Amino acid sequence: MLGVEVSAQEVSNSIATTLPAAKKFLERPLDTRRWVYLYVDGTNFSVRRTTVEKEPTLVVLGVDDAGHKSIRAMVQGDKDSRGARETVFARLKERGLDASAVELGIMDGLPGLAAAFREAFPKARVQRRWGHKARNVFPLVPRRYQVAFKKSWDTVQYASSREAAQTAYEALKTRWSARCDDAVPSMERHLEVLLTHYDFPQAHWDALRTTNPIERINKEFKRRTKSMEQRGVDTLRAMLVCTALRLEFGWIKTPITAANLAHLNDNKRREERLEEITKIPLN
Repeated sequence: MLGVEVSAQEVSNSIATTLPAAKKFLERPLDTRRWVYLYVDGTNFSVRRTTVEKEPTLVVLGVDDAGHKSIRAMVQGDKDSRGARETVFARLKERGLDASAVELGIMDGLPGLAAAFREAFPKARVQRRWGHKARNVFPLVPRRYQVAFKKSWDTVQYASSREAAQTAYEALKTRWSARCDDAVPSMERHLEVLLTHYDFPQAHWDALRTTNPIERINKEFKRRTKSMEQRGVDTLRAMLVCTALRLEFGWIKTPITAANLAHLNDNKRREERLEEITKIPLN
């Protein structure tokens, strides 16, 4: 990257120098801001211990009451394990995160995850991620109907109010129940948690109906580590923290209600603009 040769020893020395600060960042106190939304997700990396295997890193992204995002946790652990998630949530509270301030958790549908979240944050509600649910539903839609079904799906997902979303769903159900008799019940099973975001400020809806904010983080983690087929635990932690700090720099200037995002009504363009803003500090 720099056009100079770097020895393996120099890399080891740099990791040894930065690791204490990286660990301090991962354990920093969380009582200085009020965290109202938590995104929960995980991503896999090839990690070298005695052998090299895929290991999940559990990520929690917070949004404070001013709309600013910040990475709250990055922990190696089993993302499919409720116990691992419970440990992450407990550690957040030990670091000072006020559980009573948390109003919403945005997550996918991993078994036990929502229950573990509600137990840790009893005053909070759960928003199911639309993109993840779509990956469950659309394989059940016959191929010849998928384009038209997607249009009906979008009228529910991007409705102007909860009432409009409920009306749009009833129209979808009437139109598609006979031809997509597995897909429609699958959607209906989680409709309530898909629509939770409508009970929060409208300016937040686009950010809350999706886990794109945290998926963007995981995508950037992957991009920054893709040149390494494997990495040790300490190397991974240092790289993730450096990437997180670059992202945090951009988020200071761009809350989820930023004026330069509000006028972007087209969802695709909004996502493109978010990508542009994120890349400014990264590059």
